[in-house]
Amino acid sequence: ELAASGVVADPAHWSRRKILIAGGAAWGAATIATVGLSLPAAAQALSMCPGGQVSTGQTKYTSVGTSIYNTGPAELSALVRAWGGGGGGGGAYRALPLPVINAGGGGGGGEYASTASLTVSPCAMYTVTVGAGGAVGGVGASGADGGASSFADAMAMALVLANGGGGGMPGTSSAAGGTGGTGTTKFNGGAGGSGTTAVSYRGGGGGGGAGSTGVGGAGMNGVTGVGGGNAAGGAGGSGTPGGGAGGRGAGGALGMAADPGSTPGGAGGGGGTSLAGGAGAAGAVWVGY
Repeated sequence: ELAASGVVADPAHWSRRKILIAGGAAWGAATIATVGLSLPAAAQALSMCPGGQVSTGQTKYTSVGTSIYNTGPAELSALVRAWGGGGGGGGAYRALPLPVINAGGGGGGGEYASTASLTVSPCAMYTVTVGAGGAVGGVGASGADGGASSFADAMAMALVLANGGGGGMPGTSSAAGGTGGTGTTKFNGGAGGSGTTAVSYRGGGGGGGAGSTGVGGAGMNGVTGVGGGNAAGGAGGSGTPGGGAGGRGAGGALGMAADPGSTPGGAGGGGGTSLAGGAGAAGAVWVGY
């Protein structure tokens, strides 16, 4: 039968013992060859995600909007840091019929949130969102709030979240800094300074963005001056390490315009003498830095 199937030739020279020994050697060689071929293939399969997805790796996201972060096949944790956007400065207005000029308040600085070792799933996709800075407030209008920045899973659950600061308001109200985010480490953004209601017309300074070591600095209130020729309004709050500084408030009619906040998360200064406030700065998300 072996000869008929072409396995052996000249069967007269083959005994049962010789056939068993030869067959066992051939089977062993085939098994070794199979194992030798399968191990590299298995290792290669374990080093790749479906569809060839690889880890995005260390990335600093600073452009406003959403992006996708991909994890690799062996990626189990990630360092994630986020800054919310700074609020826009409020615009000044003239209250009629009384001859009173109110300056605008500075916006609130963006919050900081981070998790040093965030658990992630291998071969998964996460959504990174960078919050926008708040737009300036026009004459007599509040500035816009800063946008939140986050790192979220496929179910849109924010695993790390830093909220934006509040928009500055006309008059003496103070805008709050960003707060209430998600992460193992969180610091609030600095509050915005208020504008004046006297004849100085000075805007309040924007709050500073929070950073990795503490809350953002508060913007200074606009102070009373003489006439409308004040050089500048309240100073912006300082940003703690990693956070952006708040913008200076506007001066009087002959003074300096309000400054925007610095990235990431610095708030804009308030307007003065019917001038618009400064814009808030965008936030940021860093992965692996």
